[in-house]
Amino acid sequence: MTVKNATVKGYMASGAIIGYNQGTVDNLTLSGKNVISGVDCAGGIIGGNEYGQIKNCVVKNAKINVLGDNKFTDDRIIQYDVAECGGLIVGGSFGGNIENCNARGEVAAKGNEPVGLGGVGGCLENMKTIKFCKADIKITAPNKAHAVGGLCGY
Repeated sequence: MTVKNATVKGYMASGAIIGYNQGTVDNLTLSGKNVISGVDCAGGIIGGNEYGQIKNCVVKNAKINVLGDNKFTDDRIIQYDVAECGGLIVGGSFGGNIENCNARGEVAAKGNEPVGLGGVGGCLENMKTIKFCKADIKITAPNKAHAVGGLCGY
């Protein structure tokens, strides 16, 4: 399936095709001009993933906007579920597998001290495997950002 020119704005688990996944996602494509915005887990194809399988997915062009502000006191980074997890394939994932996925686009944080900005995924926690994936990404974080990476933020 291919989705073109999606505009999505949500709070948690916002994706152009799937908001929240716990199953198998295979062979989905996002093309055209796409803008996905959210506060927690904003992703091109999938917002949030829990132990799901993500395979053979492609994002040809997307801009992911991570909204909201964090204020970490005493230099301790504590997750508030605010201004965190933005990625081109999946915003945030806990468990599962990602394989053979390719993405191109931009992840932009709009607020203070965002956490988890990445190409394939913003945060990929306790994943079983991440393999054969590529990301052509521009990451913009105007304020102090934590856990930022070309493939995965954390």
